[in-house]
Amino acid sequence: MYVNNTLTVSRGDALINFSTMKALVLLAHGTEEMEAVITCDILARSGITVVRAAVESEKQHDLILHCANGMKIVADVRIEDLMEKLSDFSIIVLPGGSKGANTFCSVIISFFYFKYIFVF
Repeated sequence: MYVNNTLTVSRGDALINFSTMKALVLLAHGTEEMEAVITCDILARSGITVVRAAVESEKQHDLILHCANGMKIVADVRIEDLMEKLSDFSIIVLPGGSKGANTFCSVIISFFYFKYIFVF
């Protein structure tokens, strides 16, 4: 249902307002572009704030990632800049793509330090 033009879901007695949620979408070289772009689009259309983070960015200004099938995606920020702010996010998304997935393995290990649970 929509409340004040915002998608809201009833869960028992509580209403979940998606506009208050933030999603972190991790991007790496080799990420499957359709999984990343479509996921970002669906989340944004739901009213969820989407932040795209580059996992393999070595330089502050290098946020362009080369996806699995040649498309380039520009991230909003480097993951290193968000490590202290992970609790701000309601969900962390890891799009597929074999090369990107291999990169995410090392990132997930560091997230376990912050006690985050992932569902694939």
